Amino acid sequence: MDSAIDDLFCWEYDAVSSPQLYEECKKAGLEEKERAFMEFIKDNEKAVQAFEEYQFAKSCVTVKELCYYFKRGFRQGFRIAVDGLKEE
Repeated sequence: MDSAIDDLFCWEYDAVSSPQLYEECKKAGLEEKERAFMEFIKDNEKAVQAFEEYQFAKSCVTVKELCYYFKRGFRQGFRIAVDGLKEE
């Protein structure tokens, strides 16, 4: 990992054990939509491969994006805490 913040984020982030995140995905119908789309393209090997590559790339970008916002929030929270310790 690049930093202690990365370590903290990656250690804590686990979508599988996050009931709230899982429920949001269920509400959005993500699994059903993915299954329906795969059924639609199943006879086109190139389309299936392209879709799987897209999913992988999108997942990688999403994780990097989540980590970026986590770091920003963490650092901002830390700045607020330090500011709170200053005597006026």
